[in-house]
Amino acid sequence: MSDLSDALEQLDRLHQFFADRGDADVYAELYRFVAALEADARTSSVFAELVEECVERLRAAQAQDEAIAREVVELRREIVLELPQLEDKPQDVASGPDVDPFPRQWSLARFDELAAGTSSIRFSLLARDIDDGSLATKLIRILESRLRRMGEDELFPNEPGAATPSSEFIRSVSRIKRRHQHFVRDWLLYTRTDGCASALRILGIARDVNPKPRALSTDLALFALLEEAWVEVAYPFRNLRANTFGERVEMANTPRDAELVAMIRTEARRAYEETRRRLLSMRSHRALVLRFAQWVQLYGRNELYDLAKNTPGKVEDVLTQQLARFLFERGLNPLTKANVGPSQPDLLDPTTRWSFYVEAKQYNEAGRSVVKKAVRQIADTLLPLRALPNGIREAFLVVFRVGGPRLVLPPEVPVDGVRIWPVLVDIAPSSEANSHQKHTPIVVSLEELLAHDEQ
Repeated sequence: MSDLSDALEQLDRLHQFFADRGDADVYAELYRFVAALEADARTSSVFAELVEECVERLRAAQAQDEAIAREVVELRREIVLELPQLEDKPQDVASGPDVDPFPRQWSLARFDELAAGTSSIRFSLLARDIDDGSLATKLIRILESRLRRMGEDELFPNEPGAATPSSEFIRSVSRIKRRHQHFVRDWLLYTRTDGCASALRILGIARDVNPKPRALSTDLALFALLEEAWVEVAYPFRNLRANTFGERVEMANTPRDAELVAMIRTEARRAYEETRRRLLSMRSHRALVLRFAQWVQLYGRNELYDLAKNTPGKVEDVLTQQLARFLFERGLNPLTKANVGPSQPDLLDPTTRWSFYVEAKQYNEAGRSVVKKAVRQIADTLLPLRALPNGIREAFLVVFRVGGPRLVLPPEVPVDGVRIWPVLVDIAPSSEANSHQKHTPIVVSLEELLAHDEQ
């Protein structure tokens, strides 16, 4: 447990140092803060998860925006078929140096130009930015404006006061608009309050302190995403950057700078708290599994050994049930042998923030081969588990030693972006466990466990 405890202590010291800096140093110190987060393997992996989640949320928001935009386009087609009077007039699409550009901005021609593109929902580096850039928002505004600006007498000159199709179309647009507003507000609230959004925001701002040339960037997709955000905030952050490097000292400490510094502090604090929370969650899950191993050593060794010996052919199932009972009594909801696609994880709790996944194995003699096969099995099971609503970020390999040499396992096995935590649970009889001369411990290296990927 010391590795995660050390990571938490280091993270606390790092943020405290950043929080203690004066306003004039915050912009530059954020660069150091993010660099330190990314330099440590333990905090870096968690911080990268936060950024990845926000990017995935952004892509999902863009996909939803495009889906709603397609509904609006279809409604536009229906409206024009029913109300051809809504088609553009020559003055609506006229262009030239002496022509008012305003009518064209609200024309169906402009609607069609926008509809041919993709969602422009973006992630803003300014937490209070209210311009979502939604494609569907732009299309809804044009369509709604066209319907409302053209009076009923113009659409139906021979039926004054009669019920008209335009009223129903206006209601249809309004229904889509209300649903879309809910979606957009949900996205904006996420970008303002979620720790993942704060992580991406401070990453973008830190890279703005001293941006790398494109040719030096190793992550072009993320670079392009942040570059979109840089364009929108070039001017406010340009002042802070110039002040940091002494290029425009006379512009320092403007009211706008003070607002940006306060925002940076808030976003760094939120990203720190979310990083810390996830490290604690990881430590909490590890603590439970390690607590089980400790309980076995102190109180349950003989009970579990007798169960193993009395159930030949079902040793792993019986021992796994004991682990499941222990975890359930401590607040988890582990399912045994749940069907997840083609796989059946030994234990799976899909209700936690990240799905809690355990593979349990036992050995009597050939412990090394058992562990190597188990790591390979976990790697094969990860793909269907990633499709779960809560995803998968870590897995536990619990190895019960019924007999034979003790195994010395690496503390962590990284596989496809997931951490595997190996835990040895010794249920061998006390007499054998105390006979250290009988078996020399076998050290299983990390390289040995990862070698299967090359086979």
